[in-house]
Order: sequence, then structure tokens, then C-alpha cells
Amino acid sequence: MEMERITLEYDSVLAVARDLKAVGAVNSLPARARGLPGRHRWQRMTDAYERFRRGGVLPATWEVVYGHAWKVPPKRLADGRQVIDFSPKALR
Repeated sequence: MEMERITLEYDSVLAVARDLKAVGAVNSLPARARGLPGRHRWQRMTDAYERFRRGGVLPATWEVVYGHAWKVPPKRLADGRQVIDFSPKALR
């Protein structure tokens, strides 16, 4: 497993929200609010996010996790036949 953090910079909260929507990000918490936020809730979220503005931009940090896996070759085919590997061993 590998992980890296990537910080992107945005001009507005709306630009952050559009990027989140474009990548399919969702709030998966069971207790999340359903439906679209009203004007008051959106304004409260925007005001809270604006506190992070530095140098005229808003940061958004993404944590990207990479996982690598290899599947073992099958010992039997789908029809039940045994797979036997007859490849020669390397000479010593």
C-alpha cells in the first residue's frame, strides 16, 4: 500500500464543490443530512471554509491510497480440469 496527499487550490468554495461532484465524492455517513442544503446551511459552510483561505486561494487536500495485488494462477479451470505447469525450472 502507498499513500500520498495532494493539495489543490481553488478560487471559490463553489469551485471546490464542483470538483467534488465531478469525481463522484459523497458523504457516506449514515447520519448525513439528506437532500440539498438550503441557502442558510450553504452560507454557514462557505463561511466556515473561507477561514482556510491563504494567499487568495482555498486549499483542498486529497488523500490518495494506492493498493497493489496479484492473483495466484488457478489450480483448476472453470470446467474442473486440473492445471499442471510443465515449464522447465531455471538451471542452477
